[in-house]
Amino acid sequence: KPAPRWFRLSNGRQVNLADWKVVLFMQGHCPYCHQFDPVLKQLAQQYGFSVFMQTFFPNIPVATPTTFLVNVNTLEALPLLQGATDAAGFMARMDTVLQMYGGKKGAK
Repeated sequence: KPAPRWFRLSNGRQVNLADWKVVLFMQGHCPYCHQFDPVLKQLAQQYGFSVFMQTFFPNIPVATPTTFLVNVNTLEALPLLQGATDAAGFMARMDTVLQMYGGKKGAK
């Protein structure tokens, strides 16, 4: 099991980011995906969370980029974002989603 990577939420709770993986659904021809990809990579390096990227074929009509937060212990998936954002917007959304997830396993 990976070493804990504690992240303090705006409500004061701490969450172990090692218990979570960001899943990014994208398409190769999507300009927003190419805009968002370096932002997400930089945040993953800065905060120590893992990112799994899944690319769709170009003929599948799906809105991308779309990100989910998946608990690696329970496989529970929490929707994060649909579309691109900046670093502050992504971390604010992660903070909100993890607060809504509450005091379940992986939060203290």
